[in-house]
Amino acid sequence: MSGPPPAPVQEQPPPPPGPQASWVPGYWHWTGMQYAWIPGHWENPPPGTAWAAPQYTTRDGRTVYENGGWRPSGPGASRSAIR
Repeated sequence: MSGPPPAPVQEQPPPPPGPQASWVPGYWHWTGMQYAWIPGHWENPPPGTAWAAPQYTTRDGRTVYENGGWRPSGPGASRSAIR
């Protein structure tokens, strides 16, 4: 990877498709050659979860991608699981 991704694209979420829907913000994805913007979208989350956005961190001078996804939330969930 050649460095961190560009700043996030500002998105205006459309109205939710239903009362259970959660907005999953867009993010930059490394394709192996360049960054591609993955637009935000609505999803119905699995029960007892919260969205943890993908993250880019720097380790030993290299940019590393960490997958996002639905993580356990609520009592008993570790903070590292929900970020």
